[in-house]
Amino acid sequence: DVLVLAEGRYRLDEAARESLLGWVRDGGKLIAIGAANAALAGQEGFGLAKKEAADPELSPEKQRERRLLPYGGRERRFIGGFVPGAIVATELDATHPLAFGLGDTYYSLKTDDAAYDYLAGGYTVGRVRTGAAVTGFVGHRAYADLQESLSFGVEPLGGGQVIYLVDNPLFRAFWEEGKLLFANALFQVQ
Repeated sequence: DVLVLAEGRYRLDEAARESLLGWVRDGGKLIAIGAANAALAGQEGFGLAKKEAADPELSPEKQRERRLLPYGGRERRFIGGFVPGAIVATELDATHPLAFGLGDTYYSLKTDDAAYDYLAGGYTVGRVRTGAAVTGFVGHRAYADLQESLSFGVEPLGGGQVIYLVDNPLFRAFWEEGKLLFANALFQVQ
């Protein structure tokens, strides 16, 4: 009755998506960890959506200018949108079972720049607020995109639920608070 989509890349065709949604609606619990959330984001039936980038689409003139930038500054330009690893203060809804025993703040290990909107049809249990404290390196564009984004959420679907853990709480099995968060996802949330 529980399916864990571990960190990884998944492709869901229409048949697989419908089968998965049917299973969840019939009482299954789906837990998506880290990059596995990308397979669900924007899919019909799931409430997870990629967050729009903080920088609006560049005009054609700006795009042309960007293509003409010198080779010498490419690495510096690249790291503005890069998150190689950082600890980000995440505000929790301590009243939700997913956050049981964690308090009001969870220090989440971010290993990529994935940013998702708050859940419209579920519970945003963990979120990165504007001006969140960061330890480690987060590029300035990536930091802007992470503001007011979902870190952990629960979406009820029929008789079941989908639990989105955007940041992998079990990364290399050394993040101690993450083990409690995952245990809550596995055993507490209903």
